[in-house]
Amino acid sequence: MHFPLPFHQNARIVHEASECAAEQGKFWEFHDKVFQDPQKYKDEASLLAAGDELGLKKDAYRTCVQTKKYGGKIDANITKAKSMGVSGTPAFFINGAMISGAQPYEQFKAAVDRALDPSIPPPSAPAPAAPAKAQFQDLDSRPSQGPKNAPVTVIEVSDFHCPFCGKVKPALDQLMKDYNGKIRLVWMHYPLPMHKNARLVHEASECAAEQGKFWEFKEKVFANQQAYQDEASLKSLAKEIGLKEKNFSECVSTSRYKDKIEKDIKAAGSAGVNGTPSFFINGVILTGARPYDQFKAAVDNALNPGSAPPPAAAPARPKARPVTEEDIRGRPATGPDKASVTLIEVSDFHCPFCQRAVATLDQVMQKYEGKVRHIWLHFPLPFHKDAFRVHEAAECAARQGKFWEYKAKIFADSNQYKTDDALKALAAELKLKANDFSKCLESGQAKAAVEKDMETAASLGVSGTPSFLINGELLVGAKPLEEFSRVIDQKLNQ
Repeated sequence: MHFPLPFHQNARIVHEASECAAEQGKFWEFHDKVFQDPQKYKDEASLLAAGDELGLKKDAYRTCVQTKKYGGKIDANITKAKSMGVSGTPAFFINGAMISGAQPYEQFKAAVDRALDPSIPPPSAPAPAAPAKAQFQDLDSRPSQGPKNAPVTVIEVSDFHCPFCGKVKPALDQLMKDYNGKIRLVWMHYPLPMHKNARLVHEASECAAEQGKFWEFKEKVFANQQAYQDEASLKSLAKEIGLKEKNFSECVSTSRYKDKIEKDIKAAGSAGVNGTPSFFINGVILTGARPYDQFKAAVDNALNPGSAPPPAAAPARPKARPVTEEDIRGRPATGPDKASVTLIEVSDFHCPFCQRAVATLDQVMQKYEGKVRHIWLHFPLPFHKDAFRVHEAAECAARQGKFWEYKAKIFADSNQYKTDDALKALAAELKLKANDFSKCLESGQAKAAVEKDMETAASLGVSGTPSFLINGELLVGAKPLEEFSRVIDQKLNQ
C-alpha cells in the first residue's frame, strides 16, 4: 500500500511510477531496484531509465508516468491507510493486526504464528522505553543563540508562515531568559507544502543569517507573517534590519540556500517531524505550540533527569467544538439562509473521494430542497501539492459570484487544473473579470481565507477529506445518500 510521506517531496512520482511498472507485471522488480538505492530515483529521467533496465515497454511506461495515471490511486491508498491508523512508515498489517516500524524478524514471525494459530497469546506489553533521542549533524551551520557548550540544546523546527509557530515565540523567549547560559537554541527550517510562499522566506532568512541578522529577520517575520510573501517584501525587510541590499537581493534571487532548506526538511522528517512547530530538547521530541511550563519541565528533565513529569503528549488535533455563525460567515453557500439543516462540506479539490461525493451532495440538495443550506470550507491536504492554489482560485471565483460553477468544473476534471495558466483559462471560460481574478490571486487575500477555513475545520474536529458537519454532527468520508438522509432526517425531526 502506498504511503509517500509529505516531507519526501520526490517520493510521490516514484510511487506513481511503481504502478506503471505494475501495469506491465514488474512491480516487485521495480520495488527491489528502488530500495537498493532510493537516493538514485528522484525524478522522471531516473525513473524512465529504471524502466529501460527492467525491460518495460518504453512508450507505454513513459506515457503512464508523465500523465500521472495513478495519482488518484496513490491518494486513495494514503486516505485508506490513515483511516486504518497509519501515520508513518513502514507499517504492516498481518491479518489485520498492525505492526509499526522496522521491527526485527522475531516480531514478524510471532505475528505470523499468531495469525496461523490464534490460540497463541499475544506478547506481554514491554516496559515503557525511554524516549528515543534524535541525532542531528552540522548544528554549528544552523542559526543559533546561546553558548555552544550549553548543557541543553533546544532545536526549533519551524515554518515562517505557520501561525502556531509564531504563537510559541513568547514561551521560547521566556525560556532563554530564565535559563540564561544553560540553553542553546538552534533553528531548523521546515516550510510546510501548504504554505506555498514559505520556502522563499526560509531561503531569505539564510541570506539574512549570512550577514549575521537571522534572529532580527525571524523577529520581523513572526511579528507579521502575512506581510512577507514575495521578493519585494523581503527586500524591504532587509533594508529595515540594515542588511547590504545588493548582497541580499543576489542571494535571494539565485536561491543560494535552496539546498540547505531541503536538507533541513529531510533531516527533520527522518527524525520524526511531520508538522510545525516541533522541538528537540537534548534530542527528545516535543510537538506543538506548548505552554511555557511544558517547555520548562522538559528542560528541567534534560538538566536533571526525573526531576519533573514529562510533558503530556500533544493532541492529535484540536478538540472539536460547536459550529458558530462566525465559522461560516462569508463562506460559499447555496440553499435558504433559514434552512432547518446546515450541511458544511469540508473538502479538497484534488481529493478523489471528495470528487465522488459531488453526485451524492447533488442528490441531497434535490431530495431536501428548501430544507438544507449547503456551505463550503476549504481544506486542501498538504500532500496534494497543487491543491492550495486551486482553492485560492476558488475563493477568487466566489468573490465574483461563481464559486459553484467553478467547483463543478474542477471536480469534473481536477487533474486539468494545476497551474495558474489553467486556472486563468477556467476563469475566462466562466466569464470572470480577468483583472480582478488575477489581482485576487496575487494579493494574498484568498490565501488568508483558505488558511482560515483550514484552521476552522481543524478546530471543529476535521482531519481529512471529505468531511461534513450536519447541524454540527461530523460525518467523515464519501458516504452514500442513505447515510446523509439518516442524519438529516434525524435533525429535521428533533
